[in-house]
Amino acid sequence: MSEMFSITRASLRMGRAAWQCALPSGAKLVLLCILHHYNDARGMAFPSVGRVARLCGLHKRTVQSHIAQLEKMGVLQVGKMSGISTHVYRVNEAALAPTLAENLSTEVVFSAATGGDFSARSAEITTQNGLNAFEPTKITEAPAPEPAPVVQQPVFSSSSSSCLFLAALQSPEDQSTLEAWQQVRHAKKRPALPNALQCQQLLDHAATLGKPLGWVVQVMALNDWAGFDPAWLNNQRPPPRLPVVATLAASSNQAPATPLYQPPAPVYPPVTAEESAQAKARLFGLLEQWRGPEPTQWEPIQPCGVAWADNIIARALRGEPVGFTALDMACAVAKVSRRAVRAAAKAQKTALE
Repeated sequence: MSEMFSITRASLRMGRAAWQCALPSGAKLVLLCILHHYNDARGMAFPSVGRVARLCGLHKRTVQSHIAQLEKMGVLQVGKMSGISTHVYRVNEAALAPTLAENLSTEVVFSAATGGDFSARSAEITTQNGLNAFEPTKITEAPAPEPAPVVQQPVFSSSSSSCLFLAALQSPEDQSTLEAWQQVRHAKKRPALPNALQCQQLLDHAATLGKPLGWVVQVMALNDWAGFDPAWLNNQRPPPRLPVVATLAASSNQAPATPLYQPPAPVYPPVTAEESAQAKARLFGLLEQWRGPEPTQWEPIQPCGVAWADNIIARALRGEPVGFTALDMACAVAKVSRRAVRAAAKAQKTALE
């Protein structure tokens, strides 16, 4: 008796294949846990390392070691994607296909949608058996040949960003700048080259600023930055160091830009001594007009009865240094004019001389 299975859901098909893989027990357990979270509509899984460790009963570092082993074997592809905070995993079904063909019987046929698309939400497993009362089927033909392994597309749409990043730094000046920046990243215990998402961010920043990518890399190398943010160019104290114009022209393989037109500085005629004296006279006249006429006679200053106010006024009359604020407060308490106190002190000083 023969059976035919039509498995069109990617997670179930790869989960069945994973059970037959000759993998270490820990790595196989982690792979099955990731396949348990596989999203057929998006073609990927993104459980956190903590969740995988909790479900598998392993330590987080052990799970990370198994994931790195699966990635090295070509079974998993690991990366990041915008909008998802955890790592994103996609299973390389082509790596599981040889194991699948060796361990399954020749009567089992795997069918998929056109083009190898297994992301349909309505996909399911259907079983047709010769003893099934619903649709009895008798297989008289040879089993359908196993389809060729599907060529996997890049895991992330931004995976080509690293290639674009390196392609934009081909000149010798850019290569030396890139090496200097790699040394900065190595000193900060970062990878020599950023990942695909960081490369795309650097390309976007360069396009936003209207500068070549070599300029951005040179800014990071000059300021010992492992990353880059356009806001850092304005809110750093002291201001960051920027490349000179000559370096910019050499790194971008372009002719130096023509400097903008700058209007000449205004030329003022020299000022003569007579004009300076006239200006001072006008200034003193304006001050006299603002202060008002100086009174010719002042009322005698009488003690007010407040000890500290009479003491300050007496010190001012004797010509001793008195603070402006203290004298102003003392005059307000004694109800006398500060100008009268100053005039009386001046007159007393003139009489003594």
